[in-house]
Amino acid sequence: MSHRVAVVTTGGTIGSVFSGHTITANTSKSRLRSEIARVCQGKDLAIEVVPALEKMSEDMSPADWLTILETIRGLVESGHKSILITHGTDTMAYTAAAIALYFNDNKDGVKICLTGASYPIEHNESDAGINLEAAFDVVVSEEMPPGVYLAFRANDTAVGVYHGLEITPISYDAYAFGAMYGNLAALYSQGVLNILQPRNFDITADCGFPAANKLKSSGQSIYQAMTYPGMDLSIYSAPPPQSRLIIIDAYHSGTASSEQVAGSIIDFKNKNPHIDMAMACVPSKYMNIPYPSTLAIMKSGVYVYNDFSPLVLYVLAVCRFAAGVQFSDLLDPVSESLLPIMPTKALRRILR
Repeated sequence: MSHRVAVVTTGGTIGSVFSGHTITANTSKSRLRSEIARVCQGKDLAIEVVPALEKMSEDMSPADWLTILETIRGLVESGHKSILITHGTDTMAYTAAAIALYFNDNKDGVKICLTGASYPIEHNESDAGINLEAAFDVVVSEEMPPGVYLAFRANDTAVGVYHGLEITPISYDAYAFGAMYGNLAALYSQGVLNILQPRNFDITADCGFPAANKLKSSGQSIYQAMTYPGMDLSIYSAPPPQSRLIIIDAYHSGTASSEQVAGSIIDFKNKNPHIDMAMACVPSKYMNIPYPSTLAIMKSGVYVYNDFSPLVLYVLAVCRFAAGVQFSDLLDPVSESLLPIMPTKALRRILR
C-alpha cells in the first residue's frame, strides 16, 4: 500500500519562477510538481498537492499562519499522517514555530516537515531537490518521532533537519538555518537520514486556534526590539492599545543594559507599568548564574525567560494573544527557576 503524503504549497522561492530579472511566486506552474515527481520517482508514495498560499515569505504575516494551520488541521482530520510544506526561507522559522506550537504533540502520530530552497528549481545551483528528498524521508520515516520539523541544506553535501521550536533564522551572511544549542534532529546525507537528537524544547500554544482579526492586528500590540548599545524605548510610549507587549532580544549572555537613563529598559518600565515587557533569552546551558543587570531588569517588572529564543517567544505571544490569552499568562517567567545553584530564598532576596 502506498504511503500517503500531502504536500502543502505556500509559495516562496521553491515555488517561484524567474520573471525577467526578478523571482516571482507562482506555484500554479508545473515546475514544482515536476520536481516533486522526480524526487519521488521509484518510491511507493501517493502524493497529494494542496495549495494553501502563493506568497513570497517576506510578505507573510501572522494571519497567513492561520491559513496554513487550518489547512494542516483539515488534512489531519482526513487521516493524513505525513505532511510536507513548501515555504520561503525568510520567515519559514516563524511559520515552523507556529505549526509546532499546535502540532508538535498531536496524538495522531502526524509528522510535518517544512522545506524550501535558496534558488528557484530552474536555477543550476538550486537546492530544492535535495531539500525535498530530505523532507520526504522525514515524513515517511518509521524512526522519526511524530512532530514538526524543518529540512534545509546545512552544507554542500548534507541537509539539516531541525526541530520546529529549536530553529534560528538564516542570518544575513549565511545560507543555512541554525539549531538552538546546535541541536539538530537529524542529518540527511547521500540518501540516508541519520537521526541525532530528540527535541529538548517542548511547549504548546495551550489555547485554541487564533482569531484571524486578532492576528491581523497583532502588530499593533506586540513589538520586538533588538538590544543594542544606547537602545531607547521612548518610541513605544505612544498612546497604547488596550493591551501591549514588548519583547526584547537579550544579548547572548542573557543581559541588556540596566542603566536607568531616559528611554532605557528600566526607565521605560518604571514610566509605563501598564505595558507588559519580556526579555529572551537567558541561556541556562552556559549562564546558570545571571549577571546583576539581568536581575535588575527582572526586579523592575520585566518578565525574563531562559532557554527561550526571541522568535519562539514572539510567535507564542502572537498566537496566544490572538486566541484571547492575556500576556501576563504567557508563560511562567524564570525569575525563580533560573538558578539551580543559588537557593530560591536567596534569589528572592536579590529580586527585592
